[in-house]
Amino acid sequence: MVVLITGSSHTGKTLLAQALLNKYQYPYLSIDLLKMGLIRSGNTNLTPADDQDLEAYLWPIVREIIKTAIENRQNLIVEGCYIPSDWKGDFSNEYLNEIRYFCLVMSKNYIKQHFSDIKNSCRATIFCASARSAGRRILIKRPRAGDGADGQFFIDCAPQSIKNTQM
Repeated sequence: MVVLITGSSHTGKTLLAQALLNKYQYPYLSIDLLKMGLIRSGNTNLTPADDQDLEAYLWPIVREIIKTAIENRQNLIVEGCYIPSDWKGDFSNEYLNEIRYFCLVMSKNYIKQHFSDIKNSCRATIFCASARSAGRRILIKRPRAGDGADGQFFIDCAPQSIKNTQM
């Protein structure tokens, strides 16, 4: 059996995958680890900020890993936010019978009630889109020279007015 766990950032995908690993002893693949391995190795010019392009790039690889696991009768947990919403269309019924799918979400109310906790670990554009829908302002900044961030963008999830922020 293959267990797919997806959802927005900070919904507990990794926590659930690790709990299933501990309980069932199924190996698990983090799509984020695969993503960063491909980026750091130079096998793609994509960056962590290229969410839509990353999904298109990573999904064919992950899809074929899933098929191979099923064909070899191996159990596997796959977790990450790069599983397309129409993922079922890539599998025949033979494969679908062996896949369990979970999509974890946060409600607008949860985001409003826990925004400061979520903000403290905010790292993903997908979360920021969720926060925006809950009435929070989000700002994506480029670090200043000397910040040690190697020119990558970072996300400031503070609920502040974009007009009053210097970049």
